[in-house]
Amino acid sequence: MSSTIFMLKEGASGIKRGATYSLPPKKALICYVEQYVRNNWDTTSYPETLEGMRESSVKKDHWYYDVIKPGRPTLTIAAYPM
Repeated sequence: MSSTIFMLKEGASGIKRGATYSLPPKKALICYVEQYVRNNWDTTSYPETLEGMRESSVKKDHWYYDVIKPGRPTLTIAAYPM
């Protein structure tokens, strides 16, 4: 299964495509956050879930994670199956 990562920044227009992974959406989201938000490339240390990670209540296997940094707009990262 492949997944696509998308990003939406609060206050910005449009959604940006971040990456494509050959993983289910939940794992793809974890990998993207660990690699590009936390700069952790040691894949053996990735957790099974992230605090604050959530699955859509409307569409199964669509996952979301908010990156909140003080003084910056919230960045929402989404992972969807292809």
